[in-house]
Amino acid sequence: MQEIALNELQKGGYVEDRASLRAFERRYRWLVIPGALLCLAPYPFMRLVWSPFSDPTVHSSLVSVLFLIGIALCWVAVSLAKRATPVSLRSGAPMMPFLRSDAPTNMTEYLYVDLQSHSYFARVIETYRSS
Repeated sequence: MQEIALNELQKGGYVEDRASLRAFERRYRWLVIPGALLCLAPYPFMRLVWSPFSDPTVHSSLVSVLFLIGIALCWVAVSLAKRATPVSLRSGAPMMPFLRSDAPTNMTEYLYVDLQSHSYFARVIETYRSS
């Protein structure tokens, strides 16, 4: 993947396109929202509101399975977004992905650039913890 610095884009007259970023992230909310609900909601709901199982082992197993399904849905959304090609709302053309060369050392960030409308947006892909 080609690398480019953010300040080079800005010096070249490129402007940030937040609308295209929101539209790109909106494509994956159908996976993220149910995934987050499956991760966070089953335990308090089944513990405090309704528990069809009197055996705590079955209850714990069901909550664990729902949590794992939620994590899997979120992971699928992240991997799909990482490999996807966004489309610019300004020009309707696919945006080219670049690796940001001037990103902080503990972060991997992609810059999606539309050459026709001279716009871009940035997405953080990974962050690493320093030891």
